[in-house]
Amino acid sequence: MGNVCSFVGLGSDDARFKGRSDARTLARRRQGDSGDPATLDSNAGDFCAKRGLQSTPLLEECTLEAALETLDASANMAVTIFNAGLQGDHASVDPEVVRHAAEVLRRIRRQTGVLERSLLRRTWRGDGADGDQWIDMHMGIRRRFTSIASIAKKVQLESRIVKHWQHYTNMSKRSGPSPNLIVETPMVTLNIDAWRGIDVFKIDKETNQPLTHVFTAIFNTRGLDALCKTKPSKIMEYMRAVEGKYLENPYHNRMHGADVTCAAFYLWSQVEKDPNMKGYFTSIDLLALTFSAAIHDVAHPAVTNDFLVKTHNSLALRYNDKSVLENMHLATSFQLMRDMDFNLLDHNCPSPPSASLRSRVIEMVLATDMVLHKSLIESFASALDFCDDRVQDLDKLVFEKLLLHVADIGHPLRTRAIHREWSARCTEEFLAQGDREKELGLQPMALFDREKAPPLAKGQVGFLNFVVKPCWTTLCRALGQAAEMPSSCFDSNLRMWEDEEKNGELSANTPAGRKSFESRGRVNSSEIFCDVCSQYIDGAVAKAAGRSYHISCFKCEGCHALLSSAFVIFEERNYCIPCGNRKERETHPECCKCKKSIEGLYKKLPDGSTICTDCSPQDVCTECNTPISGKYIDFHGERFHKDCFSCQVCKMELNEGVFTDETGAGRYCRSCRTKQAAKEPG
Repeated sequence: MGNVCSFVGLGSDDARFKGRSDARTLARRRQGDSGDPATLDSNAGDFCAKRGLQSTPLLEECTLEAALETLDASANMAVTIFNAGLQGDHASVDPEVVRHAAEVLRRIRRQTGVLERSLLRRTWRGDGADGDQWIDMHMGIRRRFTSIASIAKKVQLESRIVKHWQHYTNMSKRSGPSPNLIVETPMVTLNIDAWRGIDVFKIDKETNQPLTHVFTAIFNTRGLDALCKTKPSKIMEYMRAVEGKYLENPYHNRMHGADVTCAAFYLWSQVEKDPNMKGYFTSIDLLALTFSAAIHDVAHPAVTNDFLVKTHNSLALRYNDKSVLENMHLATSFQLMRDMDFNLLDHNCPSPPSASLRSRVIEMVLATDMVLHKSLIESFASALDFCDDRVQDLDKLVFEKLLLHVADIGHPLRTRAIHREWSARCTEEFLAQGDREKELGLQPMALFDREKAPPLAKGQVGFLNFVVKPCWTTLCRALGQAAEMPSSCFDSNLRMWEDEEKNGELSANTPAGRKSFESRGRVNSSEIFCDVCSQYIDGAVAKAAGRSYHISCFKCEGCHALLSSAFVIFEERNYCIPCGNRKERETHPECCKCKKSIEGLYKKLPDGSTICTDCSPQDVCTECNTPISGKYIDFHGERFHKDCFSCQVCKMELNEGVFTDETGAGRYCRSCRTKQAAKEPG
């Protein structure tokens, strides 16, 4: 051990002198000075003087770099000697030496831990008391949660750290370009923040990589390169690989992936910049959404899930006939990521973990299955109703799923020329699937049959009115004014198709549209199509309010039972007699006091009856005697604001339960009720 200590400058005077001279030589070489001792002594000497420490000649003559070099050499030599000494017979090893070694190692760990914290502290830019907490999180120091409150504090702390990081990241972006930005030549300039600013068909002609360019533009504009742990060059390589797996289909191709990615980003950014939604979305949410949009149709075979199931395709067998294509898109994307040995969802923030982001991506992509269209709209609407239209209280995943779904089917929200092109391409792909079904001896749906498919204008009117419009209007409840530009495009496109349908004109203004319609050979404007399934009606027909239906599609909107000759039309919907009467009562109930039909707002009483606003007294808080608007607490027939529902003795909020006296009256916290019970006789 004496030889080792002497070598690293911890032994005899000669060895100490050799260590000092080596350190001084190393410092001169790295600092490029003339060897002036005053220059070398200043750092260590000043440090000791400021902290009242005793400075030794060795300490004064060493710079920080020389000290680190010495520490590195000492550690390597010590490990080598100890490993050689401990490999012999256990009986020959002095237990005292082992104990002393363990003690020294513990002391070194403490000292290097202090050094590591000091280094990490320098990376925490700006002031703030959260710096030490962030260092603990970075070093893996965890504390046990003792209550729900401690968990809430941890979540709030992580949120503050993320916002702090975002603030300084944005400052660095404004101060100059980041060296880690993805740069690829030739790159086109994309105005991704404008709804009318992107034409993916033009980008594809110029670059042949529209998806990569759109994803890169979002990545650079929003500074996601500073968020991801993956090198930008690796991300660029991955996006090129993803785009390469999109097939050359008329509709489900790389241009569709780029268009959906761009639309999803635009809608997300409009919500993010809303002052009322400040802090709702973060850059991590954008990373998950943009990634989901980019991969949502990768390797699409230009046929539907129903086709794969009917033909017993291997994909349908693998995924048990459920969301076959959506599962395939996800598996293809994550498999490609694994083959490239990286995880795009790994980020530098303390939370959420990448596994949580992966789960959200899976949920979003699976939600693009059209089978889930209606349930997706209903769940979003019910969630908004539950939140009293306070969008900031909405479940984020519910919002993201509908947002991506709207972007996926949202080409009617684009400008007229782009929407026309997508409509013709989609029709062409559907008809090609119908041809394949006929070759296999299957009967295609009328929408996929060249001989029975409705005119493009009629089909698009149905698609816009019954598929896109319910979905878009539901999302507009959350978007507010941000929906104005897409809504104006939608209204313009709907009027265009309605005019063409009335005039009997076909959409042959694009090469793809002209080709698809000429291939059909004829269009019979006198053919009748079902208002529900949009398929050709060849046989018995049911008619109601100017609409035509298959007998099998003519069902009650309430109980979904087949309708006979007796039915009720209410608000342009068909109902059986019982459901129609119930719907009318629900829409215009009778006031239990004045016995008049209620045309406007009304309230439901605890017994289930309804009362109009004229007969109902205004709800007033029992505690503060002010009107109640919104949610309230009903306690024994008395109503309270949430903030006013407190113990009537100590005025503490009753968050952990409410207690009454023996007669069932009063409002007490546990402590006050216990004291009161102790004073009661018996």
